[in-house]
Order: sequence, then C-alpha cells, then structure tokens
Amino acid sequence: MEYFFTIECKLDGFEVEQAKQYFQTSAFHEHICRKLPCTDLDIQRSDLVGDYYYLERAYNLDLDMPGPIRNLLKGAFRLQRHDYWNFSSLTASSTLRSTLPGILSYHTFLKEVDNSIQVQQKWKLDIGIPLLHKTLAKFAESEIRKFFAIEMDIIQKELIAVSKV
Repeated sequence: MEYFFTIECKLDGFEVEQAKQYFQTSAFHEHICRKLPCTDLDIQRSDLVGDYYYLERAYNLDLDMPGPIRNLLKGAFRLQRHDYWNFSSLTASSTLRSTLPGILSYHTFLKEVDNSIQVQQKWKLDIGIPLLHKTLAKFAESEIRKFFAIEMDIIQKELIAVSKV
C-alpha cells in the first residue's frame, strides 16, 4: 500500500555558486552524514564519477526514548539509505530500508531561486502491513518531516560556514 507526500524548503544566507561547488563533493555529503543525529554510522559507498555521486550508508536513528527501551529495541531502527545524485541536473533518487516492514523512497530536486536554493522532496512510502498501513504511514511522515528539518538546518549551517571562508 502506497502513501505519497511532498516536502519543500528554501536554503539561503550563503553564496549559491560557491555552495553548489561544495555540495558537489563527496566530502560535503560525508560530513553531513556525520553531523546527523544517528549512531553506528557506516558509510558503505561514497563514489563520485563525473556528475554522478553514489552514497550508501547504514545507521541507527537517534530517537528520543528512555534508555531501557532503547536497549530493548537496539537495532530496531537501523536504516539502510542509498542516495544517487545527478549533479548536472541537481536531482537525486533515494531509498531507505529498515528492519521494519516497508520501503521508503524519494526524489530530491534542487533549484536556484533568487540567490537561494529551493529543495523539494517527493516521497513514496510502501508499507506492507494491511490495516495499519495508513496509521504507520502518517507516523512515518511526521518523523520524516522532523528529520528533514534537522538535516536541512545542518546543511544550511554548513553552506553558510563554507561561504564565509
């Protein structure tokens, strides 16, 4: 059962051309991975081939929960995330797989608008649990939106810091 939604935001406060150059490096993406709220990060692939960048990693979501519950559910929220960027078109296709049933995928589109970068992600959640699908999808959407906001904040701060150098 599929569920769709879109997230958008605007990144600004930096020199766009300089930011785009930094964004198109594997160092930038690996640095952002290390700043995200997660544990046991394992970057399995980071290959830049021409205008194409492949980033595959696994990590545990760093969810806000009491220690005993975290220990009980250890590894239950491990994600496998694959991003495939086309830097010439500033687009990416991504998939997330977890230990929970379902596949999450999204397409990212970046566009320069008025000396800022417009980010749009179109999400598709395929959660294979009948009867609970819609409830789980809505919960997943709320968590994805929270994580998206955190990730975009980290990216914006990094791009601002780089443009000041």
